[in-house]
Amino acid sequence: MKINGYKLQTAIKQAQEQREFAEKRFHGGIFAFPGEKKPNPGATAVEIVKLEAKIARLQAAQASYNLQVQIVTDAGSLSLHQAVKLVGGAARIEKLWKEALSQVSGETVDRYGGGRQRQADAIIATPQVSIEEAEAAANAASTYTRMLREKIAAANATEIDLDVSLA
Repeated sequence: MKINGYKLQTAIKQAQEQREFAEKRFHGGIFAFPGEKKPNPGATAVEIVKLEAKIARLQAAQASYNLQVQIVTDAGSLSLHQAVKLVGGAARIEKLWKEALSQVSGETVDRYGGGRQRQADAIIATPQVSIEEAEAAANAASTYTRMLREKIAAANATEIDLDVSLA
């Protein structure tokens, strides 16, 4: 079947929602007043197990898809799976550089000089990077993170033949 990453993501989210609803039905069916008709917890548990198996099958298909689809960057080619794993770290590095820029530019300073002064009469620590260096690093990290996100979005639209049923 022709499939893309977005179809897989949607199918996984839908199955996860169905599981959440079934879990609520399970809890809602544990107790019932006389004459009240509630879902049978045993039958609901069987439904939850089937949904867990469906989610696992779809996630395995997604992993296969992510390994087959390739992304090309200036640094070379990598799988969509690798790019998805890299983007989180890239975003964390971007955040660190933006925080560093904020610190060296004096935007964030606590009562002790931003942690750079140990005692009122002590020597003050100086930044290890200039504002310009921090800004350049923050911009580079931001550009890299955006590039990965754009490539991931484009790659998820790639259709490939994959033996999977979304039902």
